[in-house]
Amino acid sequence: MRYSFWKTGFLINGVLPFGFIISLLTFYFHATVILGHFPKYNRPDPKNLDSYEVYSVFISTTGILWMVSFFLTIPLVITYLTIKRKNSNWKLIAFSFISQTIAVLLFLSNVSEWYFD
Repeated sequence: MRYSFWKTGFLINGVLPFGFIISLLTFYFHATVILGHFPKYNRPDPKNLDSYEVYSVFISTTGILWMVSFFLTIPLVITYLTIKRKNSNWKLIAFSFISQTIAVLLFLSNVSEWYFD
């Protein structure tokens, strides 16, 4: 199966946010299991948890990759819609848009507020 530049670009930009989403939520729920309750802002400081060092590497790396994909997705969609306006594959755009939206919502949530505290 031959993938086009557009399909590859949208799939990569649609998958990259899930690395950030999964790594941050995994750390959050792991902290919940350890503490016995959901962590809140500054209760406890995530840096005080033993597993912070392991998770922080993954969260930082995937967070940077997600930010790069976020800022590449916008011009990719605009260029794609300009070039392929009559023959657009809306599934690709929707997949990329949904994954980016989930990552942004997580970034603006209490989970990120607790982690980045």
